[in-house]
Amino acid sequence: MLSILNAVCNKVFAFKGPADDETTNREVKFPISVPVTSAYAAAVTLAPVYRESFVSQAVSGALTLNVSTANADYGDRLIIKFTLDGTNRTITWGTGVAPQSATLAGTASNKYICHLFFNGTNWEETSRSAGY
Repeated sequence: MLSILNAVCNKVFAFKGPADDETTNREVKFPISVPVTSAYAAAVTLAPVYRESFVSQAVSGALTLNVSTANADYGDRLIIKFTLDGTNRTITWGTGVAPQSATLAGTASNKYICHLFFNGTNWEETSRSAGY
């Protein structure tokens, strides 16, 4: 059974999923989502902590993107929007990710959106947009 302490009312609220639900005994994460902007670096490690995370990632050079699995729970989602500068760039997926392909070759000044789903072991890339 999950419990959340409501500090304002000083009450405990219990949440319980169906017996056959694989999310039974999961932590309830609040807030559901908070957008994050990540500055460019040659290697970046994202550490999502919400049920659904949105990251706007600047890309102004070759980028290796790692995603931490430390605070992830099965079913968590991560959406990453890559915004490229005025030069073609290569984004390489690093640790913690099971991508559709090892790299994303980006065209100058384009944006790309990648959707990832935590499968219990890695962040699995489920879709990616073409540059726009």
